[in-house]
Amino acid sequence: MALRIATQNLGYRDMDSQIEKDLQNVFKDRKEDWSVTILGAQNNTKWEMTINGPNSYLVRHTLYGEDGGHNPKYIAALLAAEFNSLARETNLVIAELIREDAQYNIDGIAAGFIVIDGVNVRTADAIAMRMAGKLTHKEIWDYAKRAKA
Repeated sequence: MALRIATQNLGYRDMDSQIEKDLQNVFKDRKEDWSVTILGAQNNTKWEMTINGPNSYLVRHTLYGEDGGHNPKYIAALLAAEFNSLARETNLVIAELIREDAQYNIDGIAAGFIVIDGVNVRTADAIAMRMAGKLTHKEIWDYAKRAKA
């Protein structure tokens, strides 16, 4: 596997190395050649990430710093979702939880649950909340109240 990572104008040297470390982990089992380019802008917090791979694979994501999109763990989880179509929605939920800085535990995921901020949430419900743009601390607590009612 050959992985080429290029970053520019991210603003933090430590961030570059952490992103590279986390991306190496995501790509460690990939046998094909891949490249990830993350370009920052000096006049705003928007980063553009481009992933190129075999068979003309091309995906672009816009990452916004003000909502946690620059978190290296979020970026790694977002890429992990791209590679595993069966677990894609669950990985996107995890990426969103990282971006939201929520506490979560996936030990019960095989049983269909994710613990988010101390609340047992059915994985299907977490996916539905993410798709509706409602995977937030407030929505999790509202979910817990509805579950008790």
